Amino acid sequence: MRFLADEMLGKMTRWLRALGVDVAYETEFEDDKILNQAKREGRLVFTRDHKLLKRLQARHIPSLFIQHDKWQDQIREFFSHFPRFRHLEGLLSRCMECNELLETVPKEKVKDKVWPYVYETQSVFSYCKHCDRFYWKATHVEKIIDRLKALVEESHGGVKTQ
Repeated sequence: MRFLADEMLGKMTRWLRALGVDVAYETEFEDDKILNQAKREGRLVFTRDHKLLKRLQARHIPSLFIQHDKWQDQIREFFSHFPRFRHLEGLLSRCMECNELLETVPKEKVKDKVWPYVYETQSVFSYCKHCDRFYWKATHVEKIIDRLKALVEESHGGVKTQ
């Protein structure tokens, strides 16, 4: 299942991407662009905009109005509507910036692309061919994983391995 989020849901989008969920998003998405892209790509639209919701419904484009303000509550709301995503299998498999699937790259490929300390201390790297970004398990990644695990666990009483 593929999704598209309006500009009011940027934090939620990044956290869903961290879980491996396919969520298209751009800042300053105009409503017409959202409508056209959702229809063209078969995406369900997340919105907090009542006016956009009415336009989506009039064009029979699947949508979900997100009630909550905080990203954690928005993720919980997402899980309540889409329980099949309550797992950690796709964790950190998408680019947080552009939504592209990441590919694992050999360490040698990043030698001149990351700081020397990172190259020396890390062994696994991922790459976004769209953004030309490299990812590795930096110190903040454990905090991200812990937060996501907690959200998944509380949403159904334990981590689902599917």
